[in-house]
Amino acid sequence: MNKLIINTVLPQLQIVLTKNEQIYTTVLDADKNHNEKLLGEIDMLLRKAELKMQDIDACLCFVGPGSFTGIRVGVATAKGFKDALGIKAYGINTLEYLSRLAMRENADAQVFALYGSLNSYFVAHIKDGKLVYESTNQTLDQLMNIANGRKIYVFSGSSHCEFAQGVELNAEVLVSLADEVISRGDERLTPVYFQLSQAEAQKINRDVDISVANETDAKEITAIDNLIFEDKWSADAYSRECKNNKIFVAKLLDKIIGFIDLEIVADEMNIVKVGVLPDYRRNRVAIQLINHALEYAKQNNIASVGLEVSSNNIPAQNLYKKMGFESTRVRKQYYKDHSDGIEMRKQV
Repeated sequence: MNKLIINTVLPQLQIVLTKNEQIYTTVLDADKNHNEKLLGEIDMLLRKAELKMQDIDACLCFVGPGSFTGIRVGVATAKGFKDALGIKAYGINTLEYLSRLAMRENADAQVFALYGSLNSYFVAHIKDGKLVYESTNQTLDQLMNIANGRKIYVFSGSSHCEFAQGVELNAEVLVSLADEVISRGDERLTPVYFQLSQAEAQKINRDVDISVANETDAKEITAIDNLIFEDKWSADAYSRECKNNKIFVAKLLDKIIGFIDLEIVADEMNIVKVGVLPDYRRNRVAIQLINHALEYAKQNNIASVGLEVSSNNIPAQNLYKKMGFESTRVRKQYYKDHSDGIEMRKQV
């Protein structure tokens, strides 16, 4: 069976062509110009194998996660070949490929990550003998919690992944995975983006409404809290918080997607918790909530706003620093995971 396999979701462009048992492959740095180099490289491999596109029986492309543009380039090319030549087309998951590469080097490999953007990671891990995909991007802190001391594997040369073990692309592993994908018989080419597109993110930024929470919102706030925080609170606790504290909620089409819980004592305000549903993170929802809290403090003559953050949560620390918060004190082993608690404060 002659197969064409296209990997356009990584910084490197990888193309593999099989002719019976022979494997022809090319890997090159595409520098985000996959669409400009893809067809030319395919043509070179075809000539090297003495084949024409009409001789290809199946085309496989990577459907993600990975580069948003790269996914579209690969899927569009595979669909074009499928429609023009009447051949079968299949999708390959990037993290499944990464897991096969890692397990080729170490049979006990269990945690696999791909850097996304804005300090987030696409993550998969072995659970009960099966590969499980995290449905949303994970922060570095979340990735470390998932790994729980286990070695993390990434593609060699991955940026922002100096803490992990790199693995090289391999044509034989990819061909083996392609054969398995074909045997499954699933010909869908559904992109695996995980992250929202820029247009979707802009819509969220534009349409989010921030308002004061009331007791009827406690159930939805609790659901968010219990999904993302290790220190989980009950609906009764949040009902009391709505009475005693100031809680603002971020709503999108009447759905609560985030909240900020504020404790006010005299002329000081403390941010108790900020939570955003995973599907809506990295779309400035938390920033909008914090800015709303700062504006509320200013309007009510509150002198300063403080918060506490884990020493392990580097992305959150960087966000707060960008918003003008400064470290004031460190509480040693403050959190349940024994990480330090960093107190930060901003003058309003």
